[in-house]
Amino acid sequence: MAKQAKTKDGNNGDNPAPSGASGESLDQVRDILFGAQSRETDRKLANLETRLDQDNAALRDEMKKRLDSLEEFIKGEVKSLIDSIKSENTERTNAIKDVTRQLNEAIKDLEQRISELDQRSTTADRELREQLLNQSKTLRDELDEAKAQQTAARDKAVAQLQDAKTDRIALAD
Repeated sequence: MAKQAKTKDGNNGDNPAPSGASGESLDQVRDILFGAQSRETDRKLANLETRLDQDNAALRDEMKKRLDSLEEFIKGEVKSLIDSIKSENTERTNAIKDVTRQLNEAIKDLEQRISELDQRSTTADRELREQLLNQSKTLRDELDEAKAQQTAARDKAVAQLQDAKTDRIALAD
């Protein structure tokens, strides 16, 4: 049962203020009737408050331990992820460098092949021009020779015709 608040004169505020001696005796009667229960309730409340403080402290300690454990776990996981990302980044960087090196080698090889093909093409063009020039000279020489033979054959045929024909004078005689 809860204690009611007492006023200055010892009254609880429900009844009008009794005169001096009767107010003290009322408190004594109240203390005799409810004092043991009041002290028992106060003791139980004090025990309950102490137990709640202990449970609260234990709960705080347990939560602190769990949070510390969780923080350590998260730090470990984050460190592991960072290491994994760094490792993957290093691998990718190395792979990119390797691919870049291979591409540079392929470009150099391709440039060398193009240069060789250009040289071959130039050489083949030069040889083809020389062959064409030689053939044209040969054909010109053959044509000149054929022309000379034709001219010689014609001149011979003309000369034979002139020898075989009768002269106008001889014909007139």
